[in-house]
Amino acid sequence: MVSTPLFIVSAPRSGSTFLRAGLDAHPEITLSNEAGWVAALRKAELLTTTPSMHPVDDGEGFTGVGLVPLRYLDATRAAFQAAAQAFARCFAEQLHPFGRYSGDKVHSHNDAEFLVRTFPGLRLVYLVRDIRDVLVSSYTFEQKQLTAWQGASFEQRCTHLARFLDRMAELLRDHDPILVRYEELVADPRAQFTAVLRGLGLEMCPAVEDWLAHEAEKLFRSHGTSVEPSASIGRWRSALSEEQQALAAELLGRQNRALGYG
Repeated sequence: MVSTPLFIVSAPRSGSTFLRAGLDAHPEITLSNEAGWVAALRKAELLTTTPSMHPVDDGEGFTGVGLVPLRYLDATRAAFQAAAQAFARCFAEQLHPFGRYSGDKVHSHNDAEFLVRTFPGLRLVYLVRDIRDVLVSSYTFEQKQLTAWQGASFEQRCTHLARFLDRMAELLRDHDPILVRYEELVADPRAQFTAVLRGLGLEMCPAVEDWLAHEAEKLFRSHGTSVEPSASIGRWRSALSEEQQALAAELLGRQNRALGYG
C-alpha cells in the first residue's frame, strides 16, 4: 500500500514536536522528526531547475548557482518531481513499510510550497499558536540548545514570522488543512488528537492512548519551556517588554488576528 503524504506545518515553537510524536504513535502514521529530507529535496530542486550559472537564493539563507543547461530544464523538472515522490515513498518504507500516512513536520514556507507542488493529494495539519508566545518560547528554548534563530533580533524574528504566516495563509487557502490550536492541544491533548485522527479517517487507538498516558508529559517537560502546559499560554504578557509588545503588534498584529488571537 502506498502511503498518503502527511505533513505538520507550523511556525517553530508551536508544539509541533508534541503533535508529531503523538500522531506517530498511531500504527497507521509514520512521521519523522525534522529528518531534513524535505529541505534537501527542495534545495536540490532549486539547483537543478535553475539555468546553469544563474544565481540561486531561496530567501531563507540558501544560496548557490544553477546546475542545468537551459535546454534540459523542463525535462529535469519533470524527472526531479518523479524522483522526489519515489524518494519519499522509499524513505517512509524504511521507517514503517505498512503505514497509511507518512511524512514529517516543516517550519519553512519554502518547504511547504515545495510539498504542495510535489505531492498531489497530500494532507496537511496546520498547527497555530499565539505568535507572541512563539516569540517568548523561541528565546527561552535557546537556553536549552542552539536554534536557527540564535542571535536574531526581536524585530528580525517578527519579520520572519510575518512572512511565514502570510505565505501560509495564501498557500493553505486551497488545501483544506486540519487546523490545530496549540492552546487547545495542550489543554486537552486527547480531544485534539482524536479530532485530528478523525480528520484523517482514523480512530483513537490504544497506542496513542498509551503515549498520552506515559510519554506526553515527559516530552513536554524535556522540550517545553514552561513548568506546565497552562503556564505556556499567554506568557507573552509578562515576558515581553512594553516595547516588544508594541513591535509585535505592529509587525504581527494583522497575522495574529487572522489566526483568531486578539
